[in-house]
Amino acid sequence: MEQKKFTPSICRKVLRLIQGETLPSSLFPRWFADELKEEGLLSVITHGSRNSYRLLDVEASIRYVKNKYTGGAELSRWIELTDGHNPDLDRSALVNETGDSKLVRVRTFRGFLVNCCEPLEVTMGEKSFTLSPLEGMAFFVQEPEKFRIPSDVLVVGVVQGPESTLCVTLSSVG
Repeated sequence: MEQKKFTPSICRKVLRLIQGETLPSSLFPRWFADELKEEGLLSVITHGSRNSYRLLDVEASIRYVKNKYTGGAELSRWIELTDGHNPDLDRSALVNETGDSKLVRVRTFRGFLVNCCEPLEVTMGEKSFTLSPLEGMAFFVQEPEKFRIPSDVLVVGVVQGPESTLCVTLSSVG
């Protein structure tokens, strides 16, 4: 069974058609080309045994793709949001621009959990504080680039949890 998923790759090809290009039929998934043909938006140009596609109504095609696949977002912006190269993307941006907070996988919590076996002096940015062990509790470090431990502290274990969260256990040496 053919998977019917609108991808950034397909969207880039639609943008090329919008710009007036004709594209070989081999570049489009058949299900998508059939859908556009059924809507009267895509024309098939035959070259012997080969076919290519051209849009019949550019404005209607843009509206159709925006309404059905991008949640109203501009096609170029939708590609930026979904291509996976935006580390600062958050769910609120997805909701605001596409209406779908789960359009792409976004880590909502960046960082890791820290436990310690005994009280340790650690630094977060410019502030130092004592990390004290409490049974059944862990400290969540949301900005790992600012978290510092003394050089004489031993990392006892690192365990990867759900959602790629790390849990680090610290102990002082000696």
